[in-house]
Parts: sequence; C-alpha cells; structure tokens
Amino acid sequence: MRITCIITCFYMLFCFAACNQRKNNTNTIKSISDTNLCKNDSIVYSNQLLYQDSSKLQEPIGNKITIYRSSQELQSIICHYDWSEYGKPMDVKSIGKTTYEDVNFDNKKDLVVYLGAFGNQGIQYYQCYLWNDKKQKFVISPSFQQIANPTINNDTRCIYSFNRTSANEYEHIKYEFRNGLFIKTASLVERKEKKGFSYIEKREDDKTVVKTSSLKDVDKDWMQYIMYK
Repeated sequence: MRITCIITCFYMLFCFAACNQRKNNTNTIKSISDTNLCKNDSIVYSNQLLYQDSSKLQEPIGNKITIYRSSQELQSIICHYDWSEYGKPMDVKSIGKTTYEDVNFDNKKDLVVYLGAFGNQGIQYYQCYLWNDKKQKFVISPSFQQIANPTINNDTRCIYSFNRTSANEYEHIKYEFRNGLFIKTASLVERKEKKGFSYIEKREDDKTVVKTSSLKDVDKDWMQYIMYK
C-alpha cells in the first residue's frame, strides 16, 4: 500500500511539472511599469510588452497599449515590431516605452512608441498613433516611423531628423505634417572639409539649393541642430 501511494504521488508531481512546462512554452505577456496619468485630460494608458517563447526570441514582438477615459476602456492598440525592416535594436530594454505628446501640432496629444536604436549609428525610430477627433481614437501614422532620430520643434511646428552619413558628414531633414502625412520639406548636409566646413541646403517647395561655406547663408532654423560651426 505504501509503495502504491509513493508511486501515485510521484506521478501527480510529474503531471503538474509537465503542465507548467507546456504553459511556459506558450506566448506570454510581460507587463512593464509604464502606466501614466495625463494631467491635462482624463486619459490614462497602460503599456504591456508582448513576448514569444523566450527560448526562441529574446526581443519583444510588440506591445499592447490600453487607453482609458473616465474609468472606461476607450481603445486597445497592438503595436507590432518588424525586426526585418531595420534589424534588431541595440537597446532591447528600452524599446516599447510610450510617451504622450503632440507631434502633428494640432493641440491634441498623440501616442509615440519607441522602437529602438538600430545600426552602428544607433538610429532611433518610433511608431506614432495620432489622435483623431472624428473617430475619437488614436490612428497609426506610418509616415512618422520613417523619420530617423526625430526631434519635435514646437516653435517651427516641424519634426527634425538627424543622421550621421559618414565620418565627416551629417544630414538633417525637416518634416512638416500636411494632409495627414509627415513629408520632407527641407534638408541640410554639413560636411567637414580639409579647410573649414561646407553646407548644402535644399528646400523642397521651391527647389532652392544653397551651397555655401558660411552659416550666414543657411536658414536660421537649422542653427540649433548644426554640428559643425
């Protein structure tokens, strides 16, 4: 009788362990402490990173953002990460962080999700969900994701991009939000020469191209971003 009881106990423990192992091999949702209360309105959002089996993929596959208003769920967003487009990020622990800010300058705050830093230059990309008054929800803006290292400038109402293209050259791009898209409206390439610096400014609207070695000829809006002065 005692032997039978011992065998039965071992069998139950084995089944319990096997059951837990199967559960651990399924997709899981790992929550991160990124729940924020926005003081200017009644919106609260929670953010959860989504993972597959950790033995197959170390990076998260996306995140789930749930938005609440007046204690009621307003919207649930699943942000998927496509590592095939940029490769895998170098700062895995930082991806998925979400901020709540106005990026299209309509006085309505939007959701911006950090996708990570990529390549040997650590170029940062973000996913953006713009607030839509008519639909009363956030709508994805694919054009924002194409902006490298974006900086929001509330004075010029533009988004500025920054990228190091070589050891002695930097490129800056200015984007404006027009007809629902973030479009390139101007660019500036600055280069360190053997003697001094050179600047090439292009304006998309009137196709103006300025090539100069003097900052006096460059639009003043670029001054705070220029590396070579």
